[in-house]
Amino acid sequence: MIARQKRKTIAALERAPSGQREVAPDTARSDVEALLAVPDIRDALQKGRKVEAIRLVRERAGIGLKEAKELVERATRR
Repeated sequence: MIARQKRKTIAALERAPSGQREVAPDTARSDVEALLAVPDIRDALQKGRKVEAIRLVRERAGIGLKEAKELVERATRR
């Protein structure tokens, strides 16, 4: 179940709102790497705007607040 959710999250993060891919698909990447591949999210994290990054992750991936917060926290620990 968790692996399927991760794949779904990665796929959602890699898609632009228009439905076009921003990055090439790569199933070996971790969810954090997929998160950092999205330019808007990466920029928000680099500027220290965690709340904005969480909001963007939720919009792109269609996941809940807790899951988005956990992803952003893992990304900031890298």
